Amino acid sequence: MSSILDSSARFMGRIYVEGDFVIKGLIEGETEASGKITVERGGKVVGPLKAGEVAIHGTVEGNIQALNSLHLAPGGRIVGNVKRPHIRV
Repeated sequence: MSSILDSSARFMGRIYVEGDFVIKGLIEGETEASGKITVERGGKVVGPLKAGEVAIHGTVEGNIQALNSLHLAPGGRIVGNVKRPHIRV
């Protein structure tokens, strides 16, 4: 099951999602999911991000902890530190 933050949405604070999380809008704060977090093109996270898998097509300004893998897509942008066992660019 996936949760989606739409492109017209903005969230401030700490958010935890059970399962996968697709971010098309803006999150300012700590973001965590038990499954995969996908930051879509045009999506942005400002703050720490933690998930089993992480895919960045948009922008993350904060530290990322990907427990299994991280995929940085063309056009994806990370400003921060990355902790992960595998990275794919």
